[in-house]
Amino acid sequence: MKLSELLEGVPLLEGSAEADETEITALSMHSEGCTEGALFFAIRGGKEDGGNYVSDAAARGAAAVVTERPLRSSLK
Repeated sequence: MKLSELLEGVPLLEGSAEADETEITALSMHSEGCTEGALFFAIRGGKEDGGNYVSDAAARGAAAVVTERPLRSSLK
């Protein structure tokens, strides 16, 4: 499914036209579970902050990330 289809109706603060066409093959809330094409949800929890794991998720193949605040790193 394309990223644009998954996030239809969700206001985006950052992104690009190319990202809209990104094919998403999996969803993950844990960087260890990311595979090629995954959409990683970088969520802050009680003990850990998913934003700290964006680089790890990208290294494992994450294609995009959903986060509640600006990232300190990117998927590129």
